[in-house]
Amino acid sequence: MIFDLIKKRRSVFPAQYTNEPIAKTDIEKILEAANWAPNHKSTEPWRFKVLQGDSQRRLGEFLS
Repeated sequence: MIFDLIKKRRSVFPAQYTNEPIAKTDIEKILEAANWAPNHKSTEPWRFKVLQGDSQRRLGEFLS
């Protein structure tokens, strides 16, 4: 499912967000797909951080 969404969509808008938690398996699939994203002159490795729950809230407060 997530791979089909990534292939078909290029934008995500705030109106599409929900408060539902994202399953760990879905996050892993998203990160796997992100590893296949085009990059500038193969300047890998990619690094990703996944924040959920209280960590996400604290980062939002810090950034605001």
